Amino acid sequence: AYTFKRNRPLTPFWVADIAKVNSMLLLEHARVKDIDVVIGGPPCQGFSSAGKRLFYDPRNALIGIFVKIIHELKPKAVLFENVPNVFTGEHGKYGEELLENLDKAGYVSIVKVLHAEQFGVPQMRRRAFVLGLRKDLGIHSFSFPKPSMISVNVEQAIGDLPSLKACEGSDPAHYLTLPQSVYQKQRREKSTLLFNHIAPNHSKDLVKKISIIPEGGANRHLSPEKRFSNNYFSQAYARLSRDKFAYTITGSFLNPGSGRFIHYKDIRALTIREAARLQSFDDNFVFHGTMSAQERHVGNAVPPILAKVLAEHLAKLLKSTGL
Repeated sequence: AYTFKRNRPLTPFWVADIAKVNSMLLLEHARVKDIDVVIGGPPCQGFSSAGKRLFYDPRNALIGIFVKIIHELKPKAVLFENVPNVFTGEHGKYGEELLENLDKAGYVSIVKVLHAEQFGVPQMRRRAFVLGLRKDLGIHSFSFPKPSMISVNVEQAIGDLPSLKACEGSDPAHYLTLPQSVYQKQRREKSTLLFNHIAPNHSKDLVKKISIIPEGGANRHLSPEKRFSNNYFSQAYARLSRDKFAYTITGSFLNPGSGRFIHYKDIRALTIREAARLQSFDDNFVFHGTMSAQERHVGNAVPPILAKVLAEHLAKLLKSTGL
C-alpha cells in the first residue's frame, strides 16, 4: 500500500480485508456511484506449481469472495488473473466454479492462458485470464487481444543498467550510459535517476560457487566435480542468457537457488530494478520497504505492459456497446 500510494498518490487506495468488504463501502472509498470494471488476482501461491499447492489453502477461498463482490457491484466487465493451475488438475474445480458463478451472475466469460513474452515483455510468463462481460451489454462473442509479437530479450531489457558486484550499488544512482534499445528508452522516459538498483548481499562462498556457471548454464550442467549440489530443481543456480527471454520472475529472485535469476554477465542475482525491467515496470515506479517486500512486489505483479494491453482491449469492447 505504501509503495502504491507513493507512486500513484491521486488514486484512491484502501487497505482492508476483502472478506469483510461490501459493495457500498467499495463505492464509497472509490468515490464513484457505480463501477465499470472489477479486476481481481487472488494470491497464486495456493495453486502455483512452484509452491506447495495445498488444496485447502485459505487463500484459495478468495476466489469465492471475488465472485461475491461481482454479484453485489454488477460491473459491466470482469477481469480475473491467476496461474493456469487454477483451471487444471486438482485445483481445476476453483476455475470451474468461478466460470459457473459468473454465468449465474449474468456474465459471458472466456478463458485464455496468455504468454507475456508475446506482448513485448522480456520474460516467459504464463498466466490464465478470465474476461467477462455483462450479458445485457449485448456482446456475446469476443476474444482476448492478439499478441503483438514484439520480442525483447534480456540484454535489450537490462543491458543499459550499471554493472554491479554483489553488495554494490546506491539508491538513487545515476545512469552511466544512454539507452541501447527502444525498450530501455521507453522504460527510462520519465526517470532521471535510477532507483532500486542495489546488488543482493551474497556471501563470498556463494559468489565463488556461482562464478563458474556460464551464461545460459546452470549448476546441473557443470561437471560432477564442479557441481556444488544435486539437491535442487533444474532451474536453480542458473544464469540468464542475454539473447533470450528471462524465465518467470517470482517473489524469490534475490536468491540464486530459487530459479534462473543470476545476471547473464555479473556474478550475482538480479537487482530489484533489473527484475522490475524484466517485468516491464517503468523506471519511475519506485519500490519501497524492505528488500524482501520489494522482491514480492515485483515478483507477484502482472507485467504492466500486458496489463495495459488488456485494459485498452477492454476499453474498446466497452466503448463498442455505447453504454
